Amino acid sequence: MQRRRVEVKPLAAEALAREPFAAFDAWLARVEQAMPSAMRALLCLDEYERLQRALDAGWGGDFLDALRHTLQHRPRFVLLFTGAHTFAEMGPAWTDRFISARRVRVSFLQPDDVRPLLTKPIPEFDLTYAPGAVDAVIAATRCQPFLVQAVAFELVQFLNEQQRKEATPADVETAITRALESGGEYFANVWTDAGAGGQGILREIARRMRSAEWKSELPHVGCYGSNEVAARA
Repeated sequence: MQRRRVEVKPLAAEALAREPFAAFDAWLARVEQAMPSAMRALLCLDEYERLQRALDAGWGGDFLDALRHTLQHRPRFVLLFTGAHTFAEMGPAWTDRFISARRVRVSFLQPDDVRPLLTKPIPEFDLTYAPGAVDAVIAATRCQPFLVQAVAFELVQFLNEQQRKEATPADVETAITRALESGGEYFANVWTDAGAGGQGILREIARRMRSAEWKSELPHVGCYGSNEVAARA
């Protein structure tokens, strides 16, 4: 909001502690008043499936009701839920509240789309890449959106820790290792969703990837897969 020069006081922690949903709605009203008339705001809930834990604990329903209230009564705010599952897969607690949501499938990106995301994600981004570093990210992730984001995040974190401004292919390898650890829940979800048959296929892929023959075929292997995005226009 600051980059768009919309000046709004941050949410007060004390107000949230007393009346979280009322305080949040009142804050959205202030944001709405401060926004230029033609502007719309995006509220993104990444990995929204984690909210299921709140539902299971007994208090998440109130939060989803608050989101539905925003959806119905604040048309200048767009709710974006991103994750690996559809609302239908999550169950009636989701479909009943967000029946008007539209689902958009996000598949693998193209290399030409990934390059600017890595080199200039925001105008003030000042990290640079040594020759081969960007290609190393593309080769490792196959342009899968989550993996690109995970590796890029770990790469920036690592360079900040090292107090350096240029990423090398070796740095990318370090970032990949870190992303495999920090993204554990994602990979566990992929493994679980694959089922017994799919897990056998994944084991075979992993076995073949250790061979030089399989690695030589990688540039010719197509990219398939998707995340699910439920959004309201």
